[in-house]
Amino acid sequence: MRILELGCGDLKDANNMQGKVIAIDKKIVCKPAHNVTAIEADYFDIQLEGDFDLIYSNYSLCFNTKVKIEDRLPKILAHLKPGGIFLVRDFHTEDKVVKKRTNIHAPWFFDLVKKYVGPITVSDEKIFEAEHSHEHHIFSLKAKKSK
Repeated sequence: MRILELGCGDLKDANNMQGKVIAIDKKIVCKPAHNVTAIEADYFDIQLEGDFDLIYSNYSLCFNTKVKIEDRLPKILAHLKPGGIFLVRDFHTEDKVVKKRTNIHAPWFFDLVKKYVGPITVSDEKIFEAEHSHEHHIFSLKAKKSK
Protein backbone atom coordinates (compact mmCIF):
# COMPACT_ATOMS: atom_id res chain seq x y z
CA MET A 1 0.00 0.00 0.00
CA ARG A 2 1.30 3.44 -0.93
CA ILE A 3 0.09 6.40 1.16
CA LEU A 4 0.46 10.17 0.82
CA GLU A 5 -0.14 12.34 3.88
CA LEU A 6 -0.68 16.05 3.26
CA GLY A 7 0.40 18.14 6.24
CA CYS A 8 1.95 15.47 8.45
CA GLY A 9 3.19 17.81 11.21
CA ASP A 10 4.52 15.66 14.04
CA LEU A 11 4.32 12.44 11.95
CA LYS A 12 2.00 10.88 14.55
CA ASP A 13 -0.39 9.54 11.91
CA ALA A 14 2.25 8.74 9.27
CA ASN A 15 4.39 6.78 11.73
CA ASN A 16 1.40 4.60 12.65
CA MET A 17 0.41 3.74 9.07
CA GLN A 18 1.22 0.45 7.38
CA GLY A 19 2.79 0.51 3.94
CA LYS A 20 5.07 2.97 2.18
CA VAL A 21 4.20 6.48 3.39
CA ILE A 22 5.21 9.79 1.84
CA ALA A 23 4.54 12.47 4.49
CA ILE A 24 4.81 16.13 3.54
CA ASP A 25 4.69 19.29 5.64
CA LYS A 26 6.40 22.67 5.72
CA LYS A 27 8.03 21.77 9.04
CA ILE A 28 8.51 18.26 10.36
CA VAL A 29 9.40 18.01 14.02
CA CYS A 30 9.81 14.27 14.63
CA LYS A 31 11.81 11.38 13.27
CA PRO A 32 10.04 9.29 10.61
CA ALA A 33 9.45 5.56 11.07
CA HIS A 34 11.33 3.14 8.80
CA ASN A 35 8.46 3.01 6.28
CA VAL A 36 7.96 6.80 6.14
CA THR A 37 9.67 9.25 3.81
CA ALA A 38 9.25 12.71 5.33
CA ILE A 39 9.59 15.72 3.05
CA GLU A 40 9.76 19.30 4.32
CA ALA A 41 7.91 21.35 1.71
CA ASP A 42 4.55 22.81 0.79
CA TYR A 43 2.69 19.75 -0.48
CA PHE A 44 1.14 21.83 -3.24
CA ASP A 45 4.62 22.58 -4.61
CA ILE A 46 5.92 18.99 -4.71
CA GLN A 47 6.24 17.12 -8.00
CA LEU A 48 4.68 13.75 -7.14
CA GLU A 49 5.73 10.50 -8.73
CA GLY A 50 3.60 7.41 -8.98
CA ASP A 51 0.12 6.74 -7.66
CA PHE A 52 -1.26 6.23 -4.17
CA ASP A 53 -3.80 3.88 -2.58
CA LEU A 54 -4.61 6.51 0.07
CA ILE A 55 -4.24 10.28 0.13
CA TYR A 56 -4.84 11.58 3.64
CA SER A 57 -5.14 15.06 5.14
CA ASN A 58 -5.72 15.65 8.84
CA TYR A 59 -6.38 19.31 9.81
CA SER A 60 -4.20 20.61 7.01
CA LEU A 61 -6.13 21.72 3.93
CA CYS A 62 -7.89 24.52 5.83
CA PHE A 63 -4.55 26.34 6.14
CA ASN A 64 -4.61 27.03 2.38
CA THR A 65 -6.71 29.53 0.46
CA LYS A 66 -9.76 28.39 -1.47
CA VAL A 67 -8.09 29.48 -4.73
CA LYS A 68 -4.96 27.45 -3.97
CA ILE A 69 -7.00 24.36 -3.07
CA GLU A 70 -9.15 24.61 -6.19
CA ASP A 71 -6.09 25.12 -8.39
CA ARG A 72 -3.65 22.60 -6.92
CA LEU A 73 -5.56 19.82 -5.16
CA PRO A 74 -6.76 18.28 -8.46
CA LYS A 75 -3.09 17.76 -9.44
CA ILE A 76 -2.54 15.76 -6.27
CA LEU A 77 -5.79 13.82 -6.65
CA ALA A 78 -4.66 12.79 -10.14
CA HIS A 79 -2.15 10.55 -8.31
CA LEU A 80 -4.88 8.55 -6.57
CA LYS A 81 -5.17 5.01 -7.96
CA PRO A 82 -8.52 3.78 -9.26
CA GLY A 83 -10.26 2.34 -6.20
CA GLY A 84 -8.01 4.47 -3.96
CA ILE A 85 -9.31 6.49 -1.02
CA PHE A 86 -9.10 10.22 -0.38
CA LEU A 87 -9.63 10.86 3.33
CA VAL A 88 -9.90 14.28 4.97
CA ARG A 89 -10.47 15.29 8.57
CA ASP A 90 -10.81 18.98 9.22
CA PHE A 91 -12.80 21.63 11.03
CA HIS A 92 -16.58 21.76 10.62
CA THR A 93 -18.28 25.00 9.57
CA GLU A 94 -19.65 25.34 13.10
CA ASP A 95 -16.21 25.22 14.74
CA LYS A 96 -14.98 28.67 15.79
CA VAL A 97 -11.51 27.89 14.36
CA VAL A 98 -13.00 28.03 10.84
CA LYS A 99 -13.33 31.80 11.15
CA LYS A 100 -9.51 32.00 11.04
CA ARG A 101 -9.04 29.45 8.25
CA THR A 102 -10.52 28.41 4.93
CA ASN A 103 -13.84 26.64 5.39
CA ILE A 104 -13.60 23.38 3.45
CA HIS A 105 -16.76 21.97 5.05
CA ALA A 106 -18.61 23.53 2.16
CA PRO A 107 -20.30 22.66 -1.15
CA TRP A 108 -17.43 24.05 -3.26
CA PHE A 109 -14.97 21.60 -1.62
CA PHE A 110 -17.35 18.65 -1.75
CA ASP A 111 -18.05 19.32 -5.45
CA LEU A 112 -14.31 19.52 -6.17
CA VAL A 113 -13.68 16.14 -4.57
CA LYS A 114 -16.67 14.56 -6.36
CA LYS A 115 -15.40 15.88 -9.69
CA TYR A 116 -11.85 14.54 -9.33
CA VAL A 117 -12.38 11.45 -7.16
CA GLY A 118 -16.00 10.29 -7.07
CA PRO A 119 -18.86 9.94 -4.60
CA ILE A 120 -18.22 11.14 -1.06
CA THR A 121 -19.46 10.38 2.41
CA VAL A 122 -19.26 13.05 5.07
CA SER A 123 -19.71 12.62 8.80
CA ASP A 124 -19.15 14.93 11.72
CA GLU A 125 -18.33 14.64 15.38
CA LYS A 126 -17.23 16.64 18.36
CA ILE A 127 -13.89 15.75 19.90
CA PHE A 128 -12.21 16.94 23.07
CA GLU A 129 -8.64 18.00 22.49
CA ALA A 130 -6.91 17.25 25.79
CA GLU A 131 -3.65 19.01 24.94
CA HIS A 132 -5.54 22.30 24.41
CA SER A 133 -8.36 21.60 26.88
CA HIS A 134 -11.25 22.35 24.55
CA GLU A 135 -13.70 20.74 22.16
CA HIS A 136 -13.69 20.94 18.36
CA HIS A 137 -16.46 20.21 15.88
CA ILE A 138 -14.83 18.32 13.01
CA PHE A 139 -15.89 16.50 9.87
CA SER A 140 -14.52 13.54 7.97
CA LEU A 141 -14.80 13.18 4.22
CA LYS A 142 -14.13 9.90 2.45
CA ALA A 143 -14.13 9.44 -1.32
CA LYS A 144 -13.27 6.35 -3.32
CA LYS A 145 -11.85 7.00 -6.77
CA SER A 146 -13.99 5.56 -9.51
CA LYS A 147 -12.34 2.76 -11.48
